[in-house]
Amino acid sequence: MATKLAATTRAQLAAWRGAAHEARWRLRAAVARRSSALVVFAGALGALGGGWLIGRWALGLVLIGESVFAAYVGLNRDDEQWVPPRGARTVEQVLADEQWRPE
Repeated sequence: MATKLAATTRAQLAAWRGAAHEARWRLRAAVARRSSALVVFAGALGALGGGWLIGRWALGLVLIGESVFAAYVGLNRDDEQWVPPRGARTVEQVLADEQWRPE
């Protein structure tokens, strides 16, 4: 009875670890999406503020330039997804080809 209980406990702990690992990855992805959106939003607000300050042309131009750069960085952040080299096939393409391969 004790070995069955120990095996059940180990199996349950392994399942919990797996669920926690998946939850960590989902949280990281959500934070990355939100931070990119926040940077783009800050860039848009900076551009509006720069337009308002364009009467003070030097400060307005600097603010607009910084806002454009912030929006560029926010839109081009690396989401840590693997990008295949040019000409290489993706996993989906390989699986689609193998689906129709004769056995």
